[in-house]
Amino acid sequence: MFPFEDKADFYVINTCSVTSLGDRKSRQIIRRAQRQNEQAVIAVCGCYAQVHPEEIKAIEGVRVVLGTKERSHIVEYVEQAAREDGILDEVGNIMEAKDFEDIPLYDMPQRTRAFLKIEDGCQNFCSYCIIPYARGPVKSRHLDKIHAEAAKLVAAGFKEIVLTGIHLGAYGRDLPEDVTLADACREVLRVEGLKRLRLGSLESIELSPDLFELIRSDERFCAHLHLPLQAGSDAVLKGMNRHYDTAEFRPAH
Repeated sequence: MFPFEDKADFYVINTCSVTSLGDRKSRQIIRRAQRQNEQAVIAVCGCYAQVHPEEIKAIEGVRVVLGTKERSHIVEYVEQAAREDGILDEVGNIMEAKDFEDIPLYDMPQRTRAFLKIEDGCQNFCSYCIIPYARGPVKSRHLDKIHAEAAKLVAAGFKEIVLTGIHLGAYGRDLPEDVTLADACREVLRVEGLKRLRLGSLESIELSPDLFELIRSDERFCAHLHLPLQAGSDAVLKGMNRHYDTAEFRPAH
């Protein structure tokens, strides 16, 4: 692996598409890679590639286009593109993706805090948001996989783990077992040697009594929650297609 500034034979570019600025920056870095080595195999994956694959394929030098699934096979696709001519397009219908793409950790930076993704996808379809079309429906990581990755992180020296997801509070809704975010937290807290557990962003209406009790009862669970309320107006929330109103998060007096 080389710094991006160095000339390389292969470039893998993971893109964002939350805003038009993200799209533009993705195009810029793809073109920058092509200028650095016109003979390189450039593979583009991520949200922008999932939502606008034709725009990606139109950029000179792109040889592999993946979306937000099949990323675990990216090495095979890049090797295939190096042997063949043309563009390898592996962008599928993300709405048909039902399983969490479990990509294990192979290398870890030397840090104190590690981020562990346990959920992907969202099916809220807020009126302004492209995420459901880029990431597909809710897909949850199985509890045994969560435990294994958490144990690996702690063994590597991380003291704190932050659980993350596209719609973290929806964890478990797609699994046949009756599991919740609180169950995923308990699984991580079972890992011996963990010092702190923290949660990524959550919807206020998704906090359960079970989760609150776990936060209160285990001193390793950081008493910190990030709860984006989005708006204090019911009319705005309705226009945003948020699935709650102000009464559901207003404190009782």
